[in-house]
Amino acid sequence: GKKDAPRGKVIFVHIIWVIISFIASFHWIAYFVSPYDMLKGFSSFNFAGSSYPYFVLFFTAAVYVDIAMIREQFCKYACPYARFQTVLMDQHSYNVTYDYKRGEPRRNKKEKIGDCTACNMCLVVCPTGIDIRDGLQVGCIACAKCVDACTIQMGKENKKSLIDYFSLDQIETGKKVKWIRPRVIIYAILLLLVVSLSFYKLFTRVPLSMILVQDRSIEPTLMNDGKLFNYYKLKLQNISNTEQNLSINVESPYGLNTMALVGENEGNVKLPPLSMKDLRVVFETTTINEEIRGKSPIKLNFIIKDKNSEKIKLERKIPLSFPVK
Repeated sequence: GKKDAPRGKVIFVHIIWVIISFIASFHWIAYFVSPYDMLKGFSSFNFAGSSYPYFVLFFTAAVYVDIAMIREQFCKYACPYARFQTVLMDQHSYNVTYDYKRGEPRRNKKEKIGDCTACNMCLVVCPTGIDIRDGLQVGCIACAKCVDACTIQMGKENKKSLIDYFSLDQIETGKKVKWIRPRVIIYAILLLLVVSLSFYKLFTRVPLSMILVQDRSIEPTLMNDGKLFNYYKLKLQNISNTEQNLSINVESPYGLNTMALVGENEGNVKLPPLSMKDLRVVFETTTINEEIRGKSPIKLNFIIKDKNSEKIKLERKIPLSFPVK
């Protein structure tokens, strides 16, 4: 801001920036952590060993530094979007461009050759500090302030602006922009595929996520009567706005009878809306003998169904592990 701005105004503006930074950071971390849990934690300052406060604070600081200090320099040096553009564009791409055919060579006090008056207003108004007359640059954010400045200056001489939306080919040849060309068609097809895939995934997504991993703290147990116990950790997340009543089933090969004991209930789990639950699953398999053990690896089919409709929600293949002899 202005160097002579009142101290109170400066402090107020920085407080607003910190609030905006926190909100942006909170929304970013909410992609990975329940926003309701974070709101509860920040409102009571009770984080119960959670790690998300450190990430929220880190990204809050990063966004604040970007807003308050780095500003447009991020666009000029770090923003990846401009780097993508350099790959995607060609001579026919429509951009904020300087018409060097009309403007060069620039005028000076003694000579009036090109239309550019060298007023440098395009350079003065540019937020990233680039000179558009030097050609296309990654620092250009296409804000078009230079277009407005040049329009005003050239308007004083009853001439069209030297900076406007042109293509390089249009400046060189004077022909109209070629909108239909192979590059545009390929990009349109790719964009259509990406959008179609996004809509497909959106409308076919399962409102339930599952992580099932073997519990490394407890070794598999083989009893004298042939029963085999495998221990797994199960994380279930309900990503819908309705409660889900789930039943867990196991299908095992070779005529084995396998039962899954989940927490306190035998295969029944109730998940409130937008909630997450950590459970321990014990797979109890009977009639394990040396013949069946020799057919390793033995894989169980772990199935989660909707308890009411019996519709399969998720399905996963998991291996049975045996204790080390």
